[in-house]
Amino acid sequence: MRIPSAATAPATILSYGLMLWISLVATPAPAPAQSPFAEPPPAPAGTTNAPGAAPRPKVEEISPGVFSFGDIRFSKRQGWIEVPCKVEKHDLPLEYVLVGPGGKKHETLLSTHVDATLFHAVMLLLGVKNSLQGADGFAKPPERLDAKYLATAPRLPGVRVRLEVRWEPADAPGATRTAPIADWLLRTDPEATAAPQVWTYTGSLFIEGVFMARLEQSYVAIITDPSALINNPGDGRDKDRVWRPNPANVPAAGTTVRLHIALDEAAPAVPASQPQPR
Repeated sequence: MRIPSAATAPATILSYGLMLWISLVATPAPAPAQSPFAEPPPAPAGTTNAPGAAPRPKVEEISPGVFSFGDIRFSKRQGWIEVPCKVEKHDLPLEYVLVGPGGKKHETLLSTHVDATLFHAVMLLLGVKNSLQGADGFAKPPERLDAKYLATAPRLPGVRVRLEVRWEPADAPGATRTAPIADWLLRTDPEATAAPQVWTYTGSLFIEGVFMARLEQSYVAIITDPSALINNPGDGRDKDRVWRPNPANVPAAGTTVRLHIALDEAAPAVPASQPQPR
Protein backbone atom coordinates (compact mmCIF):
# COMPACT_ATOMS: atom_id res chain seq x y z
CA MET A 1 0.00 0.00 0.00
CA ARG A 2 1.38 3.39 -0.97
CA ILE A 3 1.65 5.80 1.98
CA PRO A 4 0.43 9.32 1.06
CA SER A 5 2.99 12.08 1.22
CA ALA A 6 2.83 14.75 3.90
CA ALA A 7 1.54 17.26 1.36
CA THR A 8 -1.41 15.11 0.29
CA ALA A 9 -2.12 13.21 3.50
CA PRO A 10 -4.85 15.49 4.96
CA ALA A 11 -6.99 15.49 1.82
CA THR A 12 -6.36 11.79 1.20
CA ILE A 13 -7.36 10.76 4.71
CA LEU A 14 -10.45 12.95 4.62
CA SER A 15 -11.41 11.50 1.25
CA TYR A 16 -11.05 7.93 2.53
CA GLY A 17 -13.21 8.68 5.56
CA LEU A 18 -15.95 10.42 3.62
CA MET A 19 -16.19 7.84 0.88
CA LEU A 20 -16.21 4.97 3.39
CA TRP A 21 -19.17 6.52 5.24
CA ILE A 22 -21.05 7.18 2.01
CA SER A 23 -20.46 3.65 0.76
CA LEU A 24 -21.87 2.26 4.01
CA VAL A 25 -25.06 4.31 4.28
CA ALA A 26 -25.96 5.73 0.88
CA THR A 27 -28.97 4.25 -0.85
CA PRO A 28 -30.29 5.24 -4.26
CA ALA A 29 -32.70 8.14 -4.00
CA PRO A 30 -35.85 8.09 -6.12
CA ALA A 31 -35.64 10.29 -9.17
CA PRO A 32 -37.31 13.63 -8.31
CA ALA A 33 -39.99 15.02 -10.55
CA GLN A 34 -38.31 17.51 -12.85
CA SER A 35 -39.87 20.75 -13.96
CA PRO A 36 -39.52 21.33 -17.71
CA PHE A 37 -37.82 24.60 -16.77
CA ALA A 38 -35.36 23.07 -14.31
CA GLU A 39 -31.69 23.32 -15.15
CA PRO A 40 -29.68 20.11 -14.73
CA PRO A 41 -27.41 20.34 -11.69
CA PRO A 42 -23.69 20.60 -12.39
CA ALA A 43 -21.78 17.37 -11.90
CA PRO A 44 -19.64 17.37 -8.75
CA ALA A 45 -15.89 17.36 -9.15
CA GLY A 46 -14.39 13.92 -9.11
CA THR A 47 -13.73 10.84 -11.15
CA THR A 48 -15.87 8.09 -12.61
CA ASN A 49 -15.11 4.55 -11.58
CA ALA A 50 -17.06 2.71 -14.29
CA PRO A 51 -18.77 3.50 -17.59
CA GLY A 52 -22.12 5.13 -16.89
CA ALA A 53 -21.38 5.62 -13.17
CA ALA A 54 -22.04 8.96 -11.53
CA PRO A 55 -18.93 11.07 -10.90
CA ARG A 56 -17.50 10.40 -7.44
CA PRO A 57 -16.51 13.52 -5.50
CA LYS A 58 -13.05 13.70 -3.99
CA VAL A 59 -11.60 15.82 -1.25
CA GLU A 60 -9.16 18.51 -2.36
CA GLU A 61 -7.39 21.14 -0.26
CA ILE A 62 -8.12 24.51 -1.90
CA SER A 63 -6.37 26.69 0.68
CA PRO A 64 -4.61 25.97 4.00
CA GLY A 65 -7.11 24.09 6.16
CA VAL A 66 -10.01 24.59 3.70
CA PHE A 67 -11.19 21.66 1.58
CA SER A 68 -13.70 20.99 -1.17
CA PHE A 69 -15.78 17.86 -1.49
CA GLY A 70 -17.57 18.15 -4.80
CA ASP A 71 -19.20 21.58 -4.53
CA ILE A 72 -19.13 21.65 -0.73
CA ARG A 73 -16.40 23.67 0.97
CA PHE A 74 -15.47 22.99 4.57
CA SER A 75 -12.92 23.49 7.33
CA LYS A 76 -12.73 20.79 9.96
CA ARG A 77 -10.36 22.90 12.04
CA GLN A 78 -12.67 25.93 12.05
CA GLY A 79 -15.89 23.89 12.17
CA TRP A 80 -17.87 25.07 9.14
CA ILE A 81 -19.19 24.00 5.76
CA GLU A 82 -20.58 25.98 2.79
CA VAL A 83 -22.99 24.74 0.14
CA PRO A 84 -23.90 26.53 -3.12
CA CYS A 85 -27.55 27.58 -3.39
CA LYS A 86 -29.86 29.81 -5.36
CA VAL A 87 -32.72 32.01 -4.21
CA GLU A 88 -36.15 30.66 -5.12
CA LYS A 89 -39.25 32.59 -6.15
CA HIS A 90 -41.41 33.52 -3.18
CA ASP A 91 -45.16 33.10 -3.67
CA LEU A 92 -46.19 30.95 -0.70
CA PRO A 93 -45.41 30.88 3.02
CA LEU A 94 -42.04 29.32 3.79
CA GLU A 95 -41.57 25.99 5.53
CA TYR A 96 -37.91 25.55 4.62
CA VAL A 97 -34.74 27.57 4.31
CA LEU A 98 -33.07 24.98 2.06
CA VAL A 99 -34.17 21.96 0.04
CA GLY A 100 -32.48 19.67 -2.46
CA PRO A 101 -33.11 19.52 -6.22
CA GLY A 102 -36.30 17.48 -5.81
CA GLY A 103 -37.55 19.30 -2.69
CA LYS A 104 -40.47 21.64 -2.07
CA LYS A 105 -39.17 24.62 -4.01
CA HIS A 106 -42.51 26.43 -3.71
CA GLU A 107 -42.08 26.47 0.10
CA THR A 108 -38.38 27.22 0.44
CA LEU A 109 -36.13 30.26 0.49
CA LEU A 110 -33.14 28.49 -1.10
CA SER A 111 -32.43 25.32 -3.08
CA THR A 112 -29.22 23.42 -3.83
CA HIS A 113 -28.09 20.62 -6.12
CA VAL A 114 -25.83 19.16 -3.40
CA ASP A 115 -26.78 15.62 -2.35
CA ALA A 116 -28.00 15.19 1.24
CA THR A 117 -25.66 12.23 1.78
CA LEU A 118 -22.59 14.33 0.94
CA PHE A 119 -23.87 17.23 3.08
CA HIS A 120 -24.32 14.92 6.08
CA ALA A 121 -21.00 13.14 5.51
CA VAL A 122 -19.11 16.41 5.80
CA MET A 123 -21.02 17.41 8.94
CA LEU A 124 -20.14 14.05 10.52
CA LEU A 125 -16.52 14.76 9.66
CA LEU A 126 -16.78 18.00 11.67
CA GLY A 127 -17.76 15.91 14.68
CA VAL A 128 -21.56 16.20 14.84
CA LYS A 129 -23.62 13.14 15.67
CA ASN A 130 -26.88 11.96 14.19
CA SER A 131 -28.98 13.00 17.17
CA LEU A 132 -32.26 11.41 16.09
CA GLN A 133 -30.87 8.00 15.20
CA GLY A 134 -31.95 5.63 17.94
CA ALA A 135 -33.62 8.40 19.98
CA ASP A 136 -36.88 7.45 21.67
CA GLY A 137 -40.09 8.92 20.32
CA PHE A 138 -38.80 10.13 16.95
CA ALA A 139 -40.55 8.02 14.36
CA LYS A 140 -41.04 8.75 10.69
CA PRO A 141 -43.07 11.97 10.38
CA PRO A 142 -46.43 11.89 8.60
CA GLU A 143 -46.55 12.51 4.87
CA ARG A 144 -48.11 15.91 5.48
CA LEU A 145 -46.64 18.13 8.21
CA ASP A 146 -49.94 19.82 9.02
CA ALA A 147 -51.01 22.03 11.91
CA LYS A 148 -52.12 19.03 13.99
CA TYR A 149 -48.72 17.36 13.74
CA LEU A 150 -46.78 20.60 14.32
CA ALA A 151 -48.82 21.45 17.42
CA THR A 152 -47.67 18.24 19.14
CA ALA A 153 -44.25 17.68 17.57
CA PRO A 154 -41.36 17.68 20.05
CA ARG A 155 -38.37 19.96 19.90
CA LEU A 156 -35.67 17.93 18.18
CA PRO A 157 -32.27 17.37 19.82
CA GLY A 158 -28.98 18.13 18.14
CA VAL A 159 -25.93 20.32 17.82
CA ARG A 160 -26.22 24.10 17.68
CA VAL A 161 -25.19 25.72 14.40
CA ARG A 162 -25.28 29.23 12.96
CA LEU A 163 -26.46 29.88 9.41
CA GLU A 164 -25.25 32.73 7.21
CA VAL A 165 -25.73 33.57 3.55
CA ARG A 166 -22.91 34.96 1.42
CA TRP A 167 -23.44 36.41 -2.03
CA GLU A 168 -22.21 38.89 -4.60
CA PRO A 169 -24.65 41.81 -4.71
CA ALA A 170 -25.85 43.01 -8.09
CA ASP A 171 -24.93 46.60 -7.22
CA ALA A 172 -21.35 45.73 -6.20
CA PRO A 173 -19.80 43.17 -8.56
CA GLY A 174 -16.78 41.46 -7.04
CA ALA A 175 -17.84 42.25 -3.47
CA THR A 176 -19.20 39.72 -0.99
CA ARG A 177 -22.04 40.40 1.40
CA THR A 178 -22.76 38.30 4.47
CA ALA A 179 -25.93 38.12 6.56
CA PRO A 180 -27.37 35.75 9.14
CA ILE A 181 -30.19 33.78 7.61
CA ALA A 182 -32.47 35.32 10.26
CA ASP A 183 -32.20 38.63 8.36
CA TRP A 184 -33.83 36.96 5.34
CA LEU A 185 -36.83 35.63 7.29
CA LEU A 186 -39.91 37.50 8.45
CA ARG A 187 -42.64 36.25 10.76
CA THR A 188 -46.05 37.77 10.07
CA ASP A 189 -48.37 36.55 12.86
CA PRO A 190 -49.42 38.65 15.88
CA GLU A 191 -47.13 36.60 18.17
CA ALA A 192 -44.18 37.35 15.92
CA THR A 193 -40.69 37.00 17.33
CA ALA A 194 -37.38 37.28 15.53
CA ALA A 195 -36.17 34.37 13.43
CA PRO A 196 -33.63 32.15 15.21
CA GLN A 197 -29.97 33.10 15.24
CA VAL A 198 -28.98 29.58 16.29
CA TRP A 199 -30.35 26.45 14.62
CA THR A 200 -30.11 22.73 15.44
CA TYR A 201 -28.26 20.17 13.35
CA THR A 202 -30.49 17.14 13.96
CA GLY A 203 -29.07 14.91 11.22
CA SER A 204 -32.31 13.42 9.84
CA LEU A 205 -33.44 9.80 10.25
CA PHE A 206 -32.61 6.42 8.76
CA ILE A 207 -35.79 4.37 8.31
CA GLU A 208 -35.48 0.85 6.92
CA GLY A 209 -32.04 1.76 5.61
CA VAL A 210 -33.25 4.88 3.80
CA PHE A 211 -31.75 8.28 4.64
CA MET A 212 -34.85 10.44 4.97
CA ALA A 213 -33.18 13.77 4.17
CA ARG A 214 -32.20 12.31 0.81
CA LEU A 215 -35.62 10.79 0.21
CA GLU A 216 -37.58 13.92 1.15
CA GLN A 217 -34.93 16.41 -0.09
CA SER A 218 -35.42 18.40 3.14
CA TYR A 219 -32.23 20.11 4.37
CA VAL A 220 -33.03 23.12 6.59
CA ALA A 221 -36.54 23.28 8.06
CA ILE A 222 -38.26 26.28 9.63
CA ILE A 223 -41.11 24.07 10.85
CA THR A 224 -40.40 20.86 12.77
CA ASP A 225 -39.36 18.17 10.29
CA PRO A 226 -37.45 15.12 11.60
CA SER A 227 -36.47 14.25 8.01
CA ALA A 228 -34.51 17.49 7.63
CA LEU A 229 -30.82 17.84 8.44
CA ILE A 230 -31.24 21.13 10.31
CA ASN A 231 -34.25 22.34 12.30
CA ASN A 232 -35.52 25.52 13.91
CA PRO A 233 -35.36 25.09 17.70
CA GLY A 234 -37.17 28.35 18.49
CA ASP A 235 -40.62 29.86 18.49
CA GLY A 236 -42.64 29.46 15.32
CA ARG A 237 -41.44 25.96 14.53
CA ASP A 238 -45.05 24.82 15.02
CA LYS A 239 -46.51 27.32 12.52
CA ASP A 240 -46.51 26.63 8.79
CA ARG A 241 -48.26 29.78 7.52
CA VAL A 242 -46.41 32.65 9.17
CA TRP A 243 -42.89 32.66 7.70
CA ARG A 244 -42.09 34.82 4.67
CA PRO A 245 -38.91 36.05 2.99
CA ASN A 246 -37.92 39.53 4.13
CA PRO A 247 -38.34 41.64 0.96
CA ALA A 248 -36.00 44.31 2.31
CA ASN A 249 -33.08 41.90 2.45
CA VAL A 250 -33.56 38.94 0.12
CA PRO A 251 -32.06 39.40 -3.38
CA ALA A 252 -33.90 38.51 -6.57
CA ALA A 253 -34.97 34.95 -7.36
CA GLY A 254 -32.19 33.07 -9.15
CA THR A 255 -29.38 34.85 -7.28
CA THR A 256 -26.51 32.49 -6.50
CA VAL A 257 -25.52 32.38 -2.83
CA ARG A 258 -23.56 30.14 -0.48
CA LEU A 259 -25.09 28.93 2.77
CA HIS A 260 -22.45 28.91 5.52
CA ILE A 261 -23.13 26.49 8.41
CA ALA A 262 -20.84 26.88 11.43
CA LEU A 263 -20.76 24.89 14.65
CA ASP A 264 -21.75 27.09 17.58
CA GLU A 265 -19.27 25.70 20.08
CA ALA A 266 -20.01 28.40 22.65
CA ALA A 267 -23.47 26.95 23.29
CA PRO A 268 -24.53 23.56 24.70
CA ALA A 269 -26.33 20.97 22.59
CA VAL A 270 -30.09 21.34 22.24
CA PRO A 271 -31.94 18.79 24.41
CA ALA A 272 -35.06 17.07 23.18
CA SER A 273 -38.50 17.83 24.52
CA GLN A 274 -40.83 14.90 24.95
CA PRO A 275 -43.29 14.08 22.17
CA GLN A 276 -46.81 15.10 23.13
CA PRO A 277 -49.67 12.59 22.91
CA ARG A 278 -51.68 12.83 19.72
